[in-house]
Amino acid sequence: MANPKPVLIEEITVPLIATSPSQSIFIADDNYQVVGVQAVADVLGGAGATVTVEVLTGVQAPGAGVAQLTAPLALNGVAHQVVTGTLIAAPTTAAAGNRIGIVMAGTLTGLVGYVTIAIQRVWAGTDSALFTVKGSTSVGDDPAPSPTLMTYAAAQGLANTYAQKYRGATGIVRDANGNTIYTSPTYALLAPGVGF
Repeated sequence: MANPKPVLIEEITVPLIATSPSQSIFIADDNYQVVGVQAVADVLGGAGATVTVEVLTGVQAPGAGVAQLTAPLALNGVAHQVVTGTLIAAPTTAAAGNRIGIVMAGTLTGLVGYVTIAIQRVWAGTDSALFTVKGSTSVGDDPAPSPTLMTYAAAQGLANTYAQKYRGATGIVRDANGNTIYTSPTYALLAPGVGF
């Protein structure tokens, strides 16, 4: 298997000050989605001071991308209080060459703080990495030793096979950080005397 993928989740921290512009902060080298955003203002900004996160494609200027939060994060509320953003229902996948950026708004006068954006790789079936495949119950054997270098499609297949064999259970695929990235369907129990 060529080109195993690295760890899935990365965090990007951007300092914010009164002169912080709306800007690109990450260029995707693969498919990624924003999975979390938090900000804090140690010194509050002025009226309407906010930050949000967006995905930009092509030559879009900062501020013209697709917002990834349902509402911008206020930077003028309570000093030193961490605020957490609510992601849109279907976060945009930033493909290779797309950018993730921040959009600053309002009166930033006096602002001192930072925003942290967590991004997660979106796996394709042909991507290979060290995946862990486990069952959701202690019934039977785990379908693969863990962690094992395999493609994402192979890991999904093992999880699904486990769920079909041990009906009522699910197979779970985890990344190198232990994050669950796939859960198999749960298959109904068979009638007595019916085999797999």
